[in-house]
Amino acid sequence: MSSLDPVFATKFSDFVTTAQEQDQSKLRGRVLEMTNIGAETINFPFATSASSEDTYVRGADLALDPDAFSFKTATMIPTVAHRWLHTLDQAQSNVSGWDKVNSRQIANELNRKIDRRIIEAANAGASTGVASAALDMAYVAAVGVAMKTADLGAGKITWVVTPKVWGKLIQLAQITSGDYVKSGAIMTGDILGLFGMDIVVSTVLNGLSFQESTVHKTFVIHENALGLGIAQDVKTESNYVPQKLMHLFASTMVCGATVIDPAGVQVNTVSSL
Repeated sequence: MSSLDPVFATKFSDFVTTAQEQDQSKLRGRVLEMTNIGAETINFPFATSASSEDTYVRGADLALDPDAFSFKTATMIPTVAHRWLHTLDQAQSNVSGWDKVNSRQIANELNRKIDRRIIEAANAGASTGVASAALDMAYVAAVGVAMKTADLGAGKITWVVTPKVWGKLIQLAQITSGDYVKSGAIMTGDILGLFGMDIVVSTVLNGLSFQESTVHKTFVIHENALGLGIAQDVKTESNYVPQKLMHLFASTMVCGATVIDPAGVQVNTVSSL
C-alpha cells in the first residue's frame, strides 16, 4: 500500500475549510440559516397574519387559530466534491501546489452547491413577482414594488440574476449615470443595490436550465423567507484506493433549503434579452 504523509492530509483538509469560509457561497449569508442539525430534516416555523391578536384583554383566552401555524421542511442532502492524488510527488506542497489549487476548487464547488440548494428551493416554492417582460427601469421598479408589497419587515433582500440579465442592467442609464447613483457601476462592474435590493449574479441559474436564449428566470429573496439548514459543515477525508492506485480526497457537507414564506421569495421573468 502506498503511504501518504498524514500532515499533508491534515493540511489539505484545513485548506479546504479555510477556503470555503473565505470565499463563501454567494447566497448562504442572505437567507435564514440553522446549523448543527442532528436529523435528516429541519422544520422552519411559519405563521400567517392570523396568528396575532389586534387587541388583547389580560386573562382572556387567546383566539389564535392553530391552523395559522405551520412548518416548512428542508431535507438534508449530502453533497461531495473530490480530487484524486495521482502521484505522491503531488503531495509536496512546495513543488506542485496541488493542495492549494485543488482545495480552492473543492471549496468553490461546495459553495456553488449551497447556492444550488437555495435556488432550487426558491424555484420550487416562490410566488410570482413580475411576469415575463423586457428589462427596463419600469420593470426594475415593478420588482421592487412586488417585494415591498409583501411587507416582510427588516432584512436583506437579494435579487439573484443571470450574467445576461446583469449585462442588461448595467446598460440602463439610470444605474450607470452619475446623475442618478454614485456606485460607479461602469468602473467596478458592481451594482450595489436597486430599490433596496442587493444584486447577486449567479451562473447556477444557467446550470439549472432556468433560462432560454432570450427569457431568463430571476429570484428575489427576503432573508427571513427562505431557510437553509446545515447538518454538517465541510469535512474532508483522504483514503487510498487500491483499485485506482491513487489517494482520494473527498470533502462532504450536508445541507438543505426550503421556502418559508412564499410572499418573500418571488420569481421574476425577464424576456427580450
